[in-house]
Amino acid sequence: LTFVPELIHYWRLFARLRPALVHNNGATQIKVALAAWAAGVPLVWHLNDTRPERLFFGLFRLLSARTSTGFIVSSEATRRAYLDEGETVPVVISRPPVDLDRFSGLPLRSHVAGAPIVIAHVGNINPDKDIACLIRVAQLCHAKWGNNVVFRLAGQRPATQAAYLRSIDELIAKKPCCVEFIGFIDDIASLFRDTDMVICTSRAESGPMSVFEALAAGKAVVSTDVGDLADLNARHPGSMRIAPVGGHDELFRHIADIIGNRLFAQMGIAGRALAESELSMEAAAMAHCSIYEAAVNAKTCEVPLDL
Repeated sequence: LTFVPELIHYWRLFARLRPALVHNNGATQIKVALAAWAAGVPLVWHLNDTRPERLFFGLFRLLSARTSTGFIVSSEATRRAYLDEGETVPVVISRPPVDLDRFSGLPLRSHVAGAPIVIAHVGNINPDKDIACLIRVAQLCHAKWGNNVVFRLAGQRPATQAAYLRSIDELIAKKPCCVEFIGFIDDIASLFRDTDMVICTSRAESGPMSVFEALAAGKAVVSTDVGDLADLNARHPGSMRIAPVGGHDELFRHIADIIGNRLFAQMGIAGRALAESELSMEAAAMAHCSIYEAAVNAKTCEVPLDL
């Protein structure tokens, strides 16, 4: 109902302010793209996911070909989901950056006699995070190590996912295992301080923030093959262990190998190096700067030294 009034509002705003460019975040922001095009302002379209909404995808393809002077994508997987191989305008990858200082210096846990190995998962309880897969991994670990391995799930249990939550509870009831639902956690760095390993079982993500933060924190990571994690791991060998989506058996085998060979420190060092190289605020700023420069054809674009 507000589409046309907002379209007119943005068009008038852009026509009056004459910005150097418009940064349009998300494929569904059709009105912003139309307004920038109508006002004759360069548009950089920022894409952040790997699942285009069918209702908007056709409109996006039609409009982006006519309105966009450049694209920012959060992963190569995002680029493949939205753009053609022969895209004629500049495209740059800018992964979600991590505040490296916030996650630096987290020590390896000192295990007292009998203390369990803690594996953390960060994310709300929903099918996209494939918590059912995670529970199956936990059950396999419990069968091998009993209470010596504990899974801590940080995230909300949304009321909108009531049916899925019941199915998860039923899955645990059939084969009890050491899983703690600890609810929403605001300070992820604090959670990782008492964590040995981080697991991601998502079915589809462009760039799982929990994995990126775990790498920055120097934690061993096991994850399903989402976003560009496999490519990142290939460029930084040993930083992660990757399994197919839904592959609870392979995730378990990776965990068993890490625990059995005490690879926590080795993987943590490789993961931190990956984060410093690929996931810093500076790297994200430079990626944005390059596409802005291409869009407006500016001669210089310097990044503040204190980023």
